[in-house]
Amino acid sequence: MLYLEDLAPGMIFESGTHALDAVQIESFARQFDPQPFHLDDEAARGTLFGGLAASGWHCAAISMKLMVSCLPLAGGIIGGGGEIAWPRPTRSTDVLRVTCEVIEVTPSRSKPDRGMAVTRSETRNQAGEIVGVGDMGAQIAQIGENLTACLAAAGATLADLVKTTTYVTDIDAFFAHADVRMRYFGPALPASTTVEVRRLSHPDFLVEIEAVAHLKEVPPML
Repeated sequence: MLYLEDLAPGMIFESGTHALDAVQIESFARQFDPQPFHLDDEAARGTLFGGLAASGWHCAAISMKLMVSCLPLAGGIIGGGGEIAWPRPTRSTDVLRVTCEVIEVTPSRSKPDRGMAVTRSETRNQAGEIVGVGDMGAQIAQIGENLTACLAAAGATLADLVKTTTYVTDIDAFFAHADVRMRYFGPALPASTTVEVRRLSHPDFLVEIEAVAHLKEVPPML
């Protein structure tokens, strides 16, 4: 058991692991976040995530469990506020672990038996990647993967794109990820238009790309 006087800035605590699977993801989603991309892999394939992804709140709950296990504070961990971000989707094959770093420790002036500790916690998967949604670069990359899959189903590739129209909530952030765009759409970029908008169809979406491709042969299903 740890007390406030046991903590100091720079201390790092590592948790054990938690292995996810589709049953856990879908069960949590049915109770707390019943959206198609958290409930069914097939339904999720046509969304931003391109496949089943855990709810961000599911990831947060797992992170809390792991944090409690590696940072056993006397009296418990009681949040006073904070920021949270989900840079990339969490999948059913992911194994999560938490790293918690103490940033600041401040004893209470009026109540000597209490105090506040500021920590930075990161939840990573088995590849060391920070998990979740909310990063412009990650969303551009996911759209690139989705377009690649859609075009492949029609017998085409990204090289067959003739025009793209991109809608973004932050145009500066979009252009800051030119390297990600070039990975999928360069070096021979199609004609393109970029439009900054107030918001997209879902509050988590930062970018949406509408694409037009030239098909040499129209598949029978089209």
